[in-house]
Amino acid sequence: MTLHPPATRERPGMNRIILSRFGPLAVFLALLASSSSFALPCADSDQACLRRVVEGHAVRRIAFWRPFMKGVPADRVRRAPAELIDYLVLDNRLNGFAETPEPVDVSPGFEADLKAALEELPAVVHRLMEPKLVGIFVVRNLGGTGYLEAVLDERDTPAAGFIVLDESVLTKTANAWFIWRENTPFRPDPEYRLEGRIETRAGDNRKNAIQFILLHEIGHLLSVGERFHPFWFAGPQAVHREGEYPFLDVSWTVAPGRKEFASRYEKEFPYRKDVVFYGTPRLDGAAAQEVYRALAATNFATLYGATSPYDDFAEAFATYVHGVMMRKPYEIRILKDGVERMVFRSCWAGKRCEAKRRILSEMLQAD
Repeated sequence: MTLHPPATRERPGMNRIILSRFGPLAVFLALLASSSSFALPCADSDQACLRRVVEGHAVRRIAFWRPFMKGVPADRVRRAPAELIDYLVLDNRLNGFAETPEPVDVSPGFEADLKAALEELPAVVHRLMEPKLVGIFVVRNLGGTGYLEAVLDERDTPAAGFIVLDESVLTKTANAWFIWRENTPFRPDPEYRLEGRIETRAGDNRKNAIQFILLHEIGHLLSVGERFHPFWFAGPQAVHREGEYPFLDVSWTVAPGRKEFASRYEKEFPYRKDVVFYGTPRLDGAAAQEVYRALAATNFATLYGATSPYDDFAEAFATYVHGVMMRKPYEIRILKDGVERMVFRSCWAGKRCEAKRRILSEMLQAD
């Protein structure tokens, strides 16, 4: 399937290992933040300068956001404030995204879909989310569909997070978006086709596409300050012994050198390191059947979840809430010359995801 332009990539901000501190440029940045076209305080090539500015930005501290953290999650859907746009512009430059994010008034239709997607989530998700959600901010030209970044409290402890969505690229129905996402790791092949379904025909609309994307970002949000996996600011160096991060231990270990994580299924699932979503695909379309057959021998809930411990948790959370608690479908079909060759379904009813199900059901007071 043809890849969409970069503006359709999901972009979890937490995948960037960035420490947050107040810096001397934060006040200067706030003064400049009224326009997304201001002159940057650093050249794009000066990564050290950009990193210092991003690390010291006011929006990375919970003190900035406390006035926003009122009401239920649906009350926290807002136009992005100038300071957040400032931060996103700088963060894009730091991480090599060409787009310049801009504030936008949320259109009535998109706001209705977003709030309905939130309101339909189980009550326990709302209860867990409310203390940690700074807000959900809508922009355009983000360089991705969704983005989550954590903020620190007065003790420099991860405490909350903000979600950013780009309304202009969130236009697909649920199944169309899901089919596009699952195709992005594979190079097109005329004989093979990958199809998918996360909604019934009646529920196949934009609101439910937004809902599934939100569930992934909420998964990241709910991991902030918890012990499911090490906080992404710290990375593998934060792991000192088994049992310290129970969810991590189910599927991951720390690789020699302590600079990256390794899957416990590297032999059973050798394709994992070539799985790249929203970028240049490394896998042939003809390999899709074998990739998903190998994935079914692991305890990763989705192919996206196999890419990192952080997305492993976010995808497990999203598919568990979506499929188990909300009783919605999740399946991927591999076809060759129009003939179905295999079906990959949710793992939550089987044994392969049993250990993760226990952790999530305890967290969500389900089952």
